[in-house]
Amino acid sequence: MINGNLDGKVALITGGARGLGREMAIGFAAAGAAGIAITAAPGSDENAGLIEAELNDTLAAIEAAGGKGIALLGDVANEHDCQRVVADTVAAFGGLHILVNNAGKAGRYAHGGDGGLKLHELDPKGLREMVETNVLGPFLMGWAAAKPLMESGWGRIINISKRTDSMHRKALTPYGPSKAALEAMTIA
Repeated sequence: MINGNLDGKVALITGGARGLGREMAIGFAAAGAAGIAITAAPGSDENAGLIEAELNDTLAAIEAAGGKGIALLGDVANEHDCQRVVADTVAAFGGLHILVNNAGKAGRYAHGGDGGLKLHELDPKGLREMVETNVLGPFLMGWAAAKPLMESGWGRIINISKRTDSMHRKALTPYGPSKAALEAMTIA
């Protein structure tokens, strides 16, 4: 991003503690965003302490890039968490301009990381957790952020997906189809 490109804008990035979310948060800070809220939540195989440490590390990187930020624990699959993180973002920075729906859960939740399992070997609980995060989560975050985005007079919702050709690979089932659903929802 070009330095100063986001002057005065406030962004909320879900899944902002690691990976793409972390890099986007640092990039938004370098581009002059007025405030950056990052959220994350522990998956069923993670603990909150680890996630809080990752959030705080990313927050330090945002500040090192010249930005101001806040780090919030929040599960995108929980509508009350979505409302709370949006409200906390607006309270901290006076508004909201950009929502990046980056939080996602990969195949390890449905099949322990081995994409070669058969349908009857998949974990329905893990599949549900993945769909709730990857499909329901962006809807709930958009729902919670819609009013503040409209009130700002300028707003963007960015949904992070994956390459279309990789949505259908056997090894990534059912992660790919959950991202295909997100893309269809975004288009609709």
